[in-house]
Amino acid sequence: MSLLYRFRPALTGLYCVTALAACATVVETSPPPVSTLPASDETATTVNVTAETPSFPADTLLPSETSATDFPADSLMVVLGTPEDTLYLDEYAADYALDDDTLGVDADRVFERAWNRQSAARDLIREARTQIDTALALLDTIPEYSDSTALVTRDEMVIELSQLVRQIALVESRNGFSRNGEMPLELNEFVETEIRHFQGRERRFFLASYARAGAYLQLMTRKFSDAGMPEQLVYLAFIESGFKTNAFSRARALGPWQFIASTGNRYGLTRDRWIDRRRDFAHSTDGAIAYLTDLHAMFGDWNTAIAAYNSGEGRVLRVINRQRENYLDQFWDLYIQLPQETRRYVPRFHAVLNILSDPERWGFTDLPAPNDPVEFDTLVVEKQMSLANIASRIGVAATELEYLNPELRHKITPEYAYALRVPPGRAPQLADAIDRIPESKLPDVPEFVIHRVRYGQTLSTIAQRYRTSARAIQLANNLRSAHRIRAGQRLRIPVRNASYYARRTTRNAVQTPDGATVHVVRRGDTLWEIAQAYGTTVTAIRRLNNMGRSSRINPGERLVVKPN
Repeated sequence: MSLLYRFRPALTGLYCVTALAACATVVETSPPPVSTLPASDETATTVNVTAETPSFPADTLLPSETSATDFPADSLMVVLGTPEDTLYLDEYAADYALDDDTLGVDADRVFERAWNRQSAARDLIREARTQIDTALALLDTIPEYSDSTALVTRDEMVIELSQLVRQIALVESRNGFSRNGEMPLELNEFVETEIRHFQGRERRFFLASYARAGAYLQLMTRKFSDAGMPEQLVYLAFIESGFKTNAFSRARALGPWQFIASTGNRYGLTRDRWIDRRRDFAHSTDGAIAYLTDLHAMFGDWNTAIAAYNSGEGRVLRVINRQRENYLDQFWDLYIQLPQETRRYVPRFHAVLNILSDPERWGFTDLPAPNDPVEFDTLVVEKQMSLANIASRIGVAATELEYLNPELRHKITPEYAYALRVPPGRAPQLADAIDRIPESKLPDVPEFVIHRVRYGQTLSTIAQRYRTSARAIQLANNLRSAHRIRAGQRLRIPVRNASYYARRTTRNAVQTPDGATVHVVRRGDTLWEIAQAYGTTVTAIRRLNNMGRSSRINPGERLVVKPN
């Protein structure tokens, strides 16, 4: 697809603006295959342009006011305001002619010519924006007390102009890359504010993140490039986690790309007792690429897609959908209505890009040496082994294996096939020694039960009931304070044997002939805990016992329970 062909939405919009402001127009056709191009010394035939001309897509719109109604067949025509500015692809046919008269491609010249045409199209789009602003200003002069027909016409024109601006913004964002796939730098007051933060109170974070980035940039950049995406997107990991594989947020997002569990599962970042792929610097990058691809397809521009990556697509969509019909929902229009964290997120991303593009300008002459790029070989193992035992057999430090395999939750390989990363050249040595490495078992890690907080309960009283500590509950639920819990809140309680609490809850249960169970309520029981113990729901228990919407139960009360 030619570069100019990708501008179709905006080009159609520019034609509409011409009716209002005599805007310059770009008209394009699908370029013919190279094999059909006329040689440079051939005389081009002239045809009258009609809707049936085979070299034009059926939905191409040609402005009736252009005077260039005749031009060589199978050519790309660009009208730059006046007929004498009309350009033809034929003049570049020499780029395709080789010495043996066969047709080929001089790629460098083609890219240069195409880049010049794309630049011309951008100039036209900038002019279109100016004309649209002028048209909107003219429409603003129509007073509100004008007759209804005039007001309706004015509103319709405003909506059409708004849609044109959105089309232009969409094209600019989707094509806002230079030839090497870069995103254009953005610098405004919001970005400058974040640059000042990095220059001041967050300078230490910036320098440490820059150093850590060296380990992963080569791998991540290659993955983004292979996916056809802007390589600067790797720096989202800079602001997400500072390139830490073990970064864990208050929202329970984990890893360099900060996936929460549900989103990670959507994009193949599985987790189980042994591994959590969200911490894997390679797999999580694949997940981030897939997620960003979906978001860009949904919103059409990278800034909004990046905002949705941080706060979730649902929240950004709700902000957009709340706007008036003629609202111009470019990102910086939506910016102020986004949550505070998301509001800073996109400017922080652009702040990082600006600083790294010109460190001296922004006072970062003290950037540290980046870490060496991560290098490794892989060997598929199907045996539970501790990384410490493996390291001792192949003569490397255990920390080196932990660095290469951050997704291993307990530093033990899983019981199923797993591609273990080892330092370069160590895979054959491990293959020879693997039978002599002892098997390891997972540690006795806490299981969890769910507790629903009741009025008057504190973390200390809950901890006493489950024979754990308030601190363990606080950590398991990522609570900032041990004193701020509310009635109805559900807490994960770490316990050594979750099945014990299920058995304790059902200890006084009596089976009935129809398959139901009569549960005798004990002191401290809640409907939620009873439902969990019997494999049913609170709603089902209420329905069987005619409780309405009440959740109140008393010690000694008998409840009929049926497992789902």
